[in-house]
Amino acid sequence: MTRRLGCVPLLLLVLGGCYKAPTDAWQPVRVAIHNQLVSPVTVVSDGITYGTFAPGWTTLAFPHTATALTWTPATRLYSDSTPVPTDLTVQGASFAALTDTVVITNVVSGEAYFTPLLYNLTGVTVDAAIVDNGAVRLCVELTATTSFQLAYYLLTPTVDVRVYRIGTSCTGTYVAVGHATLAAYQAGSGLVLVNMSTAP
Repeated sequence: MTRRLGCVPLLLLVLGGCYKAPTDAWQPVRVAIHNQLVSPVTVVSDGITYGTFAPGWTTLAFPHTATALTWTPATRLYSDSTPVPTDLTVQGASFAALTDTVVITNVVSGEAYFTPLLYNLTGVTVDAAIVDNGAVRLCVELTATTSFQLAYYLLTPTVDVRVYRIGTSCTGTYVAVGHATLAAYQAGSGLVLVNMSTAP
């Protein structure tokens, strides 16, 4: 009995001497992510995919060693499941301290990207295209009174949206929606409403 009673306080003393309170260096890093795009984004850090998150706020906890993440807008698809071409792909963002905020917008490294939502108000089926410096980036068929959300494209001084006659594969006569309209995108999301009311 004497040994047992004498051993208990000794054990407590040893454990008390080894105990260390958690320090900030070992706490998870909590990052509030504000996705202002119209597209969901997939977040990856140190090779780990944390998920795909809709527009709005999301808070994630990363290991204390993490200092950066990447975000990638979701790929838009045509009706046949073919990916819609895009200019805005994987992007990076850094964070620090125990809490931080990452804001995702259509302006990356000083360059703006726009995403057109096309409304066909012409009353007829048309071909629509993203054209930059005279080169057709993509061509999509829009039936009358329908709409289609395209992906993100770099806002260059020579980019425009063009409407062509159906069956022309986006060649020949067209009606253009110019740079000034595309540059008036919605702040943060880059969304541009393109009302195509005149057929070529």
